[in-house]
Amino acid sequence: MRLAINKVIKINDPVPGENLPAIFYTIVDVNANKVVLCLQDKVRPKRPFVHNVGEPIPFHAYIEGEEPIRTSKQWKYIEVLDNDFHDTKAVRWFNRLKLAQEKQNYDYKEQLARYNKSRESTLHKLSIVEAFEHQSSWGLTCFGELKEGLKANNTREQRKDNQYLFFNKVIGKKEITAFVKHFEGLTYSSFRRFLYKYYAYGQSFNALLPEYHVASKRNKSLRPKTFEEARMRFPTGRGG
Repeated sequence: MRLAINKVIKINDPVPGENLPAIFYTIVDVNANKVVLCLQDKVRPKRPFVHNVGEPIPFHAYIEGEEPIRTSKQWKYIEVLDNDFHDTKAVRWFNRLKLAQEKQNYDYKEQLARYNKSRESTLHKLSIVEAFEHQSSWGLTCFGELKEGLKANNTREQRKDNQYLFFNKVIGKKEITAFVKHFEGLTYSSFRRFLYKYYAYGQSFNALLPEYHVASKRNKSLRPKTFEEARMRFPTGRGG
């Protein structure tokens, strides 16, 4: 069963007749009759969730300018792919910077600076995620009081990783907020964003690479085309 970890579930034609793109989930963890799935969506990062094998997979399908469609899909309509993650643009961008700084006959100072900055930032994020996952580093005490009915001693004996508590929503916003206070300059929202990306894109260094290469393209795609669309999508405004 461990061979299934980090495979990708692809749901083709999620809503018949709506002409929507395929939806991708990463298999984060596998147990006897359960799997942990995480939606591969960098615009709207989602928390991993525990799912019973054989039951329909619930998901939200998004249509531009409309409310999300809440629906599900049976397992027999789902294709399981190998470690071929849906969005690898950030990885290709990072590898090009890495290759550029190795060419001695080329003025690569700018590329080298960007490569080092990206690498250091990603390694820092990875160290924080690993500290969050393993109780050997932090222990349950850093999250304050445990929720009712869960004893610290029993939890440490049964499960080593905070990952299990996080997937089952024992560790929530209150506990994560207490955790991020150990890191200067880290906020709850930013930690949650790259933690969800880490699970959705294969639990690796590459999963946490920054998205600088699509920053302007992403902002352009998010910009409403008309006043009516802007009022529908952002009734209270987008802020800054």
